[in-house]
Amino acid sequence: MLTTLLVIVLIDWRATGQTMDVERIATIQAEIWNWTTTLLSNTLGASAVKFPP
Repeated sequence: MLTTLLVIVLIDWRATGQTMDVERIATIQAEIWNWTTTLLSNTLGASAVKFPP
């Protein structure tokens, strides 16, 4: 589910024409796309970690 959401966000971000260069974010919309992608990818990474029983 998280992977699907991440892919959808990345495709939609690209479709809006916003730059994906995180060092040169010029608009509020690009910043929202950046933070949404960051939060989803970090959540995906955290959910993939297996903790010992």
